[in-house]
Amino acid sequence: MPVKPELIRSALAAAADRHRMALTALEIEILTDAAARAVLPARRHFPRHPGSPLNTREVQIIAGAARGHTNAQIARSIGLSPLTVKSHLTRIAARVGCGDRAGIVGLAYRKGWLVQLPPEPRPVVQLKPDHLAVLDGMAQGLGNAEIGRRLFLSEEAVKSRARSLFDALGAHTRAHAVALGYQHGHLPLDGRPAETARPRVLQAV
Repeated sequence: MPVKPELIRSALAAAADRHRMALTALEIEILTDAAARAVLPARRHFPRHPGSPLNTREVQIIAGAARGHTNAQIARSIGLSPLTVKSHLTRIAARVGCGDRAGIVGLAYRKGWLVQLPPEPRPVVQLKPDHLAVLDGMAQGLGNAEIGRRLFLSEEAVKSRARSLFDALGAHTRAHAVALGYQHGHLPLDGRPAETARPRVLQAV
C-alpha cells in the first residue's frame, strides 16, 4: 500500500490531540514530511525530462504551478507533502537559475518543457501594451519592484496592472498568468518582444 502523506498528517493530528500536545500546523507538516520520508522503502527514481536539466517529477511540479495551483494542491495531486513540493521548487530554482515561480514557468515554456501540458481554453483577449510589458516581466522572473524600474512605474502601479491582467486572463497567480500568456500567444515562445505576439484561442486537448 503506498504511503499517503494526508493519512500520516491525520494520524499525527489525532495523536497530538489525544495526548494534548500543542503542535502548530507547520510542526505537523514538518513531522509529516519526515515520517513519509522515513517509511518509504526507497526514493522513486524519475527519469530525466528530455531536453532539460530536470527530471519528470520536477517538470510535473512546474506544470502544477503553471495551472496556478498552490504547493498543497500540487502535493495532493502527486502524493507528496507540501513541504516536499516546496523543497523541489527550491532545488528547481537553483538548477535553472530563477528563484521566482512565474519565472520558472516562463523559462519552462520558452525551453519547451511544458509542450505536453494541454492549454486551458480562454476567449480571445486583447491585452494593453502596459499589461503585456508587466506580463513579460513576470515571465522573466522579475518582481514588481524590478518591473516598475524597467517600466518607470511605481510598485503600486505594477500591482494594479497585475490585478487587471489577472482579471483579463482569468489567472489565479503570477505563474498561472505567465502560462496563459504563452498558451494564448500573448507571450511569444521564440524570444521576440511581447508586443509582437498575436493573441489566439487554443482548445484543450
